[in-house]
Amino acid sequence: MLASEEVAPTLRAMIFGHCRSGGFEPDIRFDVQLQQTVLSLVDEGAGVALVPASMRRAQLAGVVFRPLVDATLIEQVLTWSPANRNPWLARFLELA
Repeated sequence: MLASEEVAPTLRAMIFGHCRSGGFEPDIRFDVQLQQTVLSLVDEGAGVALVPASMRRAQLAGVVFRPLVDATLIEQVLTWSPANRNPWLARFLELA
């Protein structure tokens, strides 16, 4: 199970690279849109998945998380339009 190419191309490429550096090619059976769906499929016994560490917060009883040795970190950025008039934007940016 893995996020689809359209949804997370960088994450997908990094996962493939990590697997190849470990000496194997991943056998992807499901392309999914949401990381929560990935975890739900793992919880149902449909396979294993590499997910961002932040997904540990999901705390599903049937899912075990293990850190990867030498895993590549993925930078994330926040973007917004300067034309955004949402009154909460400034507060959100303060918290980010």
